[in-house]
Amino acid sequence: MPFSRRPTALALAAALTLAAVPAVASARRAPAAPPTPAGFTLTAVGPHSYLLLKARGGATVRGSVRVGNTGARTLTLALLPSDLANAAAGGADYRTGRLASTGRWVRLASARLTLAPHASRIVSFSVRVPAHAAAGSHYAGIVAVPVARPTATSSRTKGRERFTIRRIDRLALPLTVRLPGPARRGLALRSAA
Repeated sequence: MPFSRRPTALALAAALTLAAVPAVASARRAPAAPPTPAGFTLTAVGPHSYLLLKARGGATVRGSVRVGNTGARTLTLALLPSDLANAAAGGADYRTGRLASTGRWVRLASARLTLAPHASRIVSFSVRVPAHAAAGSHYAGIVAVPVARPTATSSRTKGRERFTIRRIDRLALPLTVRLPGPARRGLALRSAA
């Protein structure tokens, strides 16, 4: 019996059924909607996606960031230097309150800026390294946050309890300041509790 290259009706029906299975399965497992973008951007100006400066003790070095408004409304942002620490659940914690570490070295040319829709601006900053700073890498950050109160609010009721969720959009860039010299390794135990 010669081999036929024409698909039979049964083979064609089976192929169409198998082709439809992934489409049905993917419709059932539709991915969650992506989070709403912040409406603004904060990026490093230079060859890296982060800020890396090399300096010596007592020196002042400079860099810049680009801040952009991706929305259709005028936006006012606050720019803040921050200390950079390990977050309790992992990742980075950009602390903008009372600065106690490398964040104190950072001075921004603008602490607040207003951007028209779809506009961007380059903001320069300087890092003044203390003369007695130890060799190695020192970490800080630059944070951008809208000045206006958060607009995304949601209230829910569960049983008798009521709570409100407010989303505050905040973007941050890590800043590494590298000082030459021999690195010292050590381990410090701050709390045994």
